[in-house]
Amino acid sequence: MNWLEIIQSPTYLSNSSSSYDSIRLINYEGDNANVTPLAQFFLAPVALSEPDLVTQIPTPSSLSYNRFLEEIAVHFNKIKVVYSGEIPHTLMLSNLKDSSRLNIIGLHRRNELNPVVSELYGNLGLRPRGFMNKTIYMKLKKEYIPPVNVEQFDAAWNWLESSYAQNDGYICLTPTNWMLSERLKENISLRYFVSRCKDIILVVDEPTNSIIGLDLLF
Repeated sequence: MNWLEIIQSPTYLSNSSSSYDSIRLINYEGDNANVTPLAQFFLAPVALSEPDLVTQIPTPSSLSYNRFLEEIAVHFNKIKVVYSGEIPHTLMLSNLKDSSRLNIIGLHRRNELNPVVSELYGNLGLRPRGFMNKTIYMKLKKEYIPPVNVEQFDAAWNWLESSYAQNDGYICLTPTNWMLSERLKENISLRYFVSRCKDIILVVDEPTNSIIGLDLLF
C-alpha cells in the first residue's frame, strides 16, 4: 500500500500531560434533547458499542469547558472534573443517559448520524481493546488520500482541534470495525481528517489487520 509508511512507536504518546491536583464529582442538569455533531462524536462509541467507556475531554480554556459541559456532559449521569489548582482541565464522563443513548441509536438506524461520526463508529460491533498481538504503526501519506469536505462537521472539528491542540497536540481514537485495506482510502472520516491534521497514524494489529487506533496530530 503506497499510501502508508511503517514507522517506529510514536514518541508523542510518552509526552502526555497528566498532572492534576484533584478530581471532583459535579452535578450538571440541562437540555439533552439536541445531539449535535460534536456530541455525536463522543456519544456514538458509548451508545453503539461500549456502554462502560469513560469519555475524557480536555478543557484548556473556560470557553471549551463551558461548551463541552453544555453540549456533551449534559448527556451523562456521572460527571467528574479534573482540576489543576482551581482550573478545570479535563472532563471525565460516564453512565450515558438512556434518552441520549436511544437518541444516538435512532439517528444511526435512520442513517442520520453525521457522516464523519458514522464512518468512525457506525459499523456496529465491539471496539478493539488495547494491543492484541503484534502492533505496528503506519503513517498516512496524505497526498495519496483525496480529501473531502463535510461542512456539517466543521464546527465540531474546530472545537476538537482547538482543545486537543492546546492540550497534548493529538487525539487518539478507536474506530469500530476498521480493517486495513485499500478500501480504507475511501473512508469519509479519514478523507475529512487528511486536510485538517498535521499527521495521521494508524495503529494496526498486524496478524488480523484490524485498526485498533487512529491518532490525529494537530
